[in-house]
Amino acid sequence: MIQDPGQLEQLYKNFVLKAIEHGKVWTLIKHDEMALFDSQLYEGLTATPFFSDREAAFLFQTGEWADFEVAEIELSSFLERWLTGLYNKDIMVAAIWNDVATGREFEPLELLLDFLEELQQRQHSVSFDNYFSIDDFILKIKDSLSE
Repeated sequence: MIQDPGQLEQLYKNFVLKAIEHGKVWTLIKHDEMALFDSQLYEGLTATPFFSDREAAFLFQTGEWADFEVAEIELSSFLERWLTGLYNKDIMVAAIWNDVATGREFEPLELLLDFLEELQQRQHSVSFDNYFSIDDFILKIKDSLSE
């Protein structure tokens, strides 16, 4: 088990960078139901896993998730629809970066801002349906968080 905060931070950054590189993330879904588990950070809340590596997602199709399918989600949809939707439903996000469930749990908008800021820093373009640019998206998320 990884305990070094610096190493965990680097693994998390690699999660974000791999997702940006692939232009997608993966999760587990059965019909319209997401894979959920009890949040490790907040009592009474649930979390759902996302993977920056397709193969790691397949390794989690066991136990209670054996009949779930690995679903590929385009990065723009993940950022614009999924993370904002999970925020509105009070569901936490687990960023999983390897096959032994090492990862971190996030509030959806925290993860969203990390992705947007990394995209902005790398001058990476992403087309959104409801935002003119990454800068516009960041501004609106920060505005909603300050309300």
